[in-house]
Amino acid sequence: MIAGLLVPDEIMLGLIREQFETLEGLVWILDGFPRTLPQAESLAELLEEKGLAIGMVLLIDIDNEEIVGRLTSRRVCGDCKSVYNLSMLPEGDESICGKCGGKLVTRPDDREETVRRRLKVYEEQTTPVLEFYRKSVGVTEVGGTGDIDEITAEIIRVMK
Repeated sequence: MIAGLLVPDEIMLGLIREQFETLEGLVWILDGFPRTLPQAESLAELLEEKGLAIGMVLLIDIDNEEIVGRLTSRRVCGDCKSVYNLSMLPEGDESICGKCGGKLVTRPDDREETVRRRLKVYEEQTTPVLEFYRKSVGVTEVGGTGDIDEITAEIIRVMK
């Protein structure tokens, strides 16, 4: 992740398979998985093996420049690990944690060059996944720019 690459398929699929065993009978939301066509195909096989099906694929659509802006302005407290966004901090408090007084730092995977690399990898590897799901179960899209409460309400609405 720090290098801007995706976690290898075998690790992700192993984690998903393991969770199927421990969370049987529950409703699942997989955030950011599958990200590659082989992952999507393997997930389909696993679901079929378990007699399960995908209920919905939801895409929160957001402009790449908005993503870059959000992630590069994210800071984490080096001590308590609280997460902040510079746009929401009072002016002058951009380097100190409001909870414990620790120093706010930029995570290596939130540096602009890493974020842009991750977006490029996402576009190359995830676009085929969206096409796979458009053909098989359909993809519901929700805009991800704007007021967080409105976006959340729209996600809840389409998931009902």
